[in-house]
Amino acid sequence: MAGAKVHLARRAQAAREAREAISQLNGNLDGPLLSDLRLLVSEMVANRVAASARGPAEWLELHLDANDHNVHVRLVDVGRHWVFEPAPHSFDPEDSSGWSLYLIDRLADRWGVERADPAITIWFELARD
Repeated sequence: MAGAKVHLARRAQAAREAREAISQLNGNLDGPLLSDLRLLVSEMVANRVAASARGPAEWLELHLDANDHNVHVRLVDVGRHWVFEPAPHSFDPEDSSGWSLYLIDRLADRWGVERADPAITIWFELARD
């Protein structure tokens, strides 16, 4: 299949640009899988852009890979001494933010967080079955 690597500037348009990068996969992704992928990529990028006040990096690096079995997404965010511990949350449906990891946890088949100072990588996989 295909893969893509995109550098995204920390700005309001980053989530849209990330969704557009999905088209580079050329993987004939089906409707529900493509919808979930667009939603999760948008939320993940928007979350890291919103966190920009906490870090000096001007860019994010999005990696998209698709094969016959799954779609793998990684978002690398470079910063100084990130303090980020994903934990289960119970959300009020009226909350207007804080949904990205909740949605990833609910929709992705696998996900995780990797730390390599000064970067943090958030990744997830969606099965293509």
